[in-house]
Amino acid sequence: PKTLLSHLDIKHTSHKKLAPFLKGFEKDGILKLKDVRGELLIFSVDTKHPALVEAIKWGWKTVGAEERKEKEREKEGTADGSTKEILVEEVWFSDANTDGFFEACGESAPHYPLSSLRPLLNKYVTGHNLQHPTNPKFVVLDEVLSRALLRKGENEKEFVGRDELVDRLSGNMKGMWRVGGTGNFKKLPLHPVNVQTKTRQGRKVVTLITGFEPFGIDPETLSEELRKRCASSTSVSPCVEKPKQLEVMVQGSQIKAVTTLLLELGLPKKWIKVSESSVKGKGAGKTLNLNLTTADDVRLGAWFVAADSFYQKHLRLAPPFKGDSANLKEKRETLASLLPTALQDHPTILFFHGNAMTRAFHLRTRLYSTLSSRLNANVLAIDYRGFGNSEGVPSEQGLLLDARAAWDWLIENGAKEADITVVGQSLGT
Repeated sequence: PKTLLSHLDIKHTSHKKLAPFLKGFEKDGILKLKDVRGELLIFSVDTKHPALVEAIKWGWKTVGAEERKEKEREKEGTADGSTKEILVEEVWFSDANTDGFFEACGESAPHYPLSSLRPLLNKYVTGHNLQHPTNPKFVVLDEVLSRALLRKGENEKEFVGRDELVDRLSGNMKGMWRVGGTGNFKKLPLHPVNVQTKTRQGRKVVTLITGFEPFGIDPETLSEELRKRCASSTSVSPCVEKPKQLEVMVQGSQIKAVTTLLLELGLPKKWIKVSESSVKGKGAGKTLNLNLTTADDVRLGAWFVAADSFYQKHLRLAPPFKGDSANLKEKRETLASLLPTALQDHPTILFFHGNAMTRAFHLRTRLYSTLSSRLNANVLAIDYRGFGNSEGVPSEQGLLLDARAAWDWLIENGAKEADITVVGQSLGT
């Protein structure tokens, strides 16, 4: 209709449901649809269709225009300082074993951020000539370092790896956290706000937010704002797993809306953990959860999805027949043990996602399933540093190292270069 409406409710139209609504557009030649395992997917849109061209003239908004406006709002918010980021401090207090080290360094601060420990260690090692004489990856221990770095039962150690220094020193200190810059410090760990989707009552998807209390985020404010933004019902209730905590629930898969709101409320991106447990197309044993390590020692989260025919042949567990061993499941091989075979028998798609969301975004998991079944290919999907459950901070150079780590992992586990196809989306290109 040539009218500008704030919203349309399909239930209150003659279509009643989304499928007939979309099929009407397909009949008009605007959309191309495909039914994939009972899910109706939109494969293409004719952006030059007269109906869409006409709609733009009547002031209807496009997704691209909305995204551009959103970016402009973010820039304005950063420029005028309207979004004040919540100050989250993680610091380490010296203990009896480490006091001597800080005194030797001429330091007397009440506490230290983790980033300050490595420069102090490097300065001490260089100043006291403690580099290993034949292997620069190791450091010789003097009396001060032995007391500061060694754990119980390690008194006989004469040297340790240079890459262990910070972990060992901080491990012998008291890790504490504080939010807001005032008040008393509390003992680490401080867990991030958890945003996850779950399937309830069959195919009903909800988004749950927990762990926001330490950051001073009001659950009622969060719930009310999400109700307006998502046009969905919300609620606040005790968390099932941890009754002392509260849980905000919003109907539907609303990961992007929730993360955007949390960022607007000042929560640093580092303290938002996103996970989607309502993933389809991941049969039991078909997907391998991985941790890859980059050349600069950053750990990345990743998934390896086996080609569908490989899964059906080697990994799928059919119901046991009468007389079969009760331990049949235990005797079947796992994807981890058959990984080289999967890489040698099938091509592999190395997938690099876009700037928004993570590898667990529901549209991406559907894509992995489609690629593994339609193309009969394995899929390796990673989260860049700073995304999802990957460590580190995003950067252009870091992105290249992350991509290289994924490629090297495939080659090291038996894939041939000619069998790997790199697929990038937006940032991933």
